[in-house]
This record gives sequence, C-alpha cells and structure tokens, in this order.
Amino acid sequence: MKILLMFLIALTSILVPNNAYSQSSNSYTMTPALTLKSNSFKLLVGSERVEAFKQIQIEVLTTAAANGNDGEATKMGMRPTIKTDLKILMGEPTLITEGGFWIYNLKSTTSDCKVVFGFDRNAQVIFYTIKDCQ
Repeated sequence: MKILLMFLIALTSILVPNNAYSQSSNSYTMTPALTLKSNSFKLLVGSERVEAFKQIQIEVLTTAAANGNDGEATKMGMRPTIKTDLKILMGEPTLITEGGFWIYNLKSTTSDCKVVFGFDRNAQVIFYTIKDCQ
C-alpha cells in the first residue's frame, strides 16, 4: 500500500503543476490535483511523509511572502494561508503547543522530524520550518 501511495505521489509531482489551487480573499478551493496531493499527505500519518509535504508546501503562503515584492501575491488575489486552510490541506496537526504552534510529524509518531507552523493574531501563517529531518 505504501509503495503504491508513494508511486502516486511521485507521478502526481511529475504530471500536475504545483500551483494547482484557487485562493481568494474568502475561501480556499482545492483542485482535483491538489486534493490528490493533500490526501496522499493525510494518508501517510505516522509514516514517512517528508516528500508528500514537499509536494504541498508550495501551497502555503506566509504573510511575508504575500506582502513581499510590493504585495504582488496580494494584488493577484492571493492571501496568506490561515489555520483553516492548513486543516483543509494537511488535516489536523499532530500537536498544538501551549504557545499556539501547530506541529505535523513527517515521519513516525516517535520521530523528531516535523514541520512547525507559527501564526499571527489573525490566524495567518507567519512562518513554517522543517525540523530534525536529517
């Protein structure tokens, strides 16, 4: 099953453009291509899913990216990713810390390999980082 799923992820990354989503000021719409990538990530909970995250990582727009380059992304109708968008894209986080950081494990549940998201007071992603995935 895992081999088939990894094959589908690899095939999707080759055949499907990375910017396969529609984001407006009020909603986040998943295209069929992005839904496949998202579901692949969600199905691998507790398993190796670093590569699956890399397939959807481009869909996460931080506040700095949205406002950088004279706000080009914002001018094109894109907005920073918010908590609700992340839940749609990646499912429920593995852990929400007391400080409000969202953590998704990228390997087994006992592994230190994870992606950590930080938010502003408007629930917009201000940063994310992959940690301990040597």
